Amino acid sequence: MNRLKMDNVKLKNHSVITNAETSSNIYYPLTQIQNSALHFYDQGFNVMPIPRIGMEHGGKKPPYGKFSPLFYTRLGKSNIPFLFERSNIAVICGRLSMNLFVLDCDNPKTYKWVGHKLNQKGLDSWVVESNRGGHYCLLSQDGEVCNSDPEKQVQILGNRKNVVAPPSVHPSGLIYQWKKKVGNRPPEINIENLSFLNGLSLVKSKPGSLPTAAQKVLIEKDIEDYPSNSEAELSAAMSLFKYVIGCQ
Repeated sequence: MNRLKMDNVKLKNHSVITNAETSSNIYYPLTQIQNSALHFYDQGFNVMPIPRIGMEHGGKKPPYGKFSPLFYTRLGKSNIPFLFERSNIAVICGRLSMNLFVLDCDNPKTYKWVGHKLNQKGLDSWVVESNRGGHYCLLSQDGEVCNSDPEKQVQILGNRKNVVAPPSVHPSGLIYQWKKKVGNRPPEINIENLSFLNGLSLVKSKPGSLPTAAQKVLIEKDIEDYPSNSEAELSAAMSLFKYVIGCQ
């Protein structure tokens, strides 16, 4: 894609991205996907590109490991147009996106039941309908929400999970669309209002406790199981990293 740099010029139907390295504006036409990714980013959500591929290649699953930096770092804004040029949009749930969590319903019956329960409680949400069911997007006032058992009919996506966002293209060829989206952010709620959902809980820290490897190497100074000091320290660092970003 050709990029034309211009100063102090506003072009109709074009978007402006600030290049941090040159402090100049970059003007060029953007796709609907690119504009949506930028909109999510500007509202404080952490976004991640997902290749637009068919079911035979893995469908909606991101082709990154669960400890990929994309799950715990924020992309630079100037990189988003390039990264989302031919990709779908995934929004990362959890504390990196203002404690966003999603109620993912895999069948029409469960989808309608959750919608009915939310209406009974007077709770609003962002809603996406899919060919199998749909999902409801909310922000937690109380902190980061834990992920639920993936076998449940209502899967709760909270800690470092991702949700595919409109106007992404489903592997079947259908385009994700908002059924309901009011405002720039989903409503922020107290999770006590969702007592009808079994297994809904918050990520809780454990003051004073450390993962086993970190406790053994850093506190007890026991490195007998490791070939060298550096490997012991690496093991401790990795255990701390997984502890911090995991749903403990």
